[in-house]
This record gives sequence, structure tokens and C-alpha cells, in this order.
Amino acid sequence: MLPQKGFSLETLGRALMALYKSGNSKIESMEAIFVTSGKEDIKKLDEIAMQVQKITKELVKQTWKIRGVDIDCVSDCSTCSDKPVCDDIKEVLNIKKTGGKKQ
Repeated sequence: MLPQKGFSLETLGRALMALYKSGNSKIESMEAIFVTSGKEDIKKLDEIAMQVQKITKELVKQTWKIRGVDIDCVSDCSTCSDKPVCDDIKEVLNIKKTGGKKQ
């Protein structure tokens, strides 16, 4: 059977997952779910989304603890008001790691 031409949600999902994985080597597995049936079905996924947010927040917190910083933060750095502080901490840690040389 010849491959079908055109757009498919499977192709889109695979492409999105490849992009996420290429940007973060720590991702071991993931799924892409496309809900096309209606808002009520999307609302059913809210519980899963809340669990993912909890896990993500805990991973961020653990990562900072490993680096020697005990901080409670949101999981999305781009919307966090403390991002400049975190960036400064990252810079200090990088300088410390490289023996005083800025990268």
C-alpha cells in the first residue's frame, strides 16, 4: 500500500514530540493527544493537566535543590516574576562550576 499524502494528526503529533525531545534531553517518553470532539471532553483532561503541573513543579524544585538552592517556584519560567533572580543564580552557579570564568 502506498503512503497517503497530506496532513494527519499523527504526523503533527510526532513532529511536536520530536521538537520537544530535541529541546530537552531529559524527556524519556511523552504522548500527544488531540481532542476534536468538543469542550466537554477537553474539560475531562483537566485532572491530567493538574497532575502534570504538579509533577513539573516538583521536578523544577528538585533540580534547584540538587544545585544547592531551596526555592519554591512555578513550573513555567517564562511567566515567573522571579526569573531574573533565577537567571542570576544560574549565572553564579555557572561561574562557580567553571572556576570563575564567565561562559
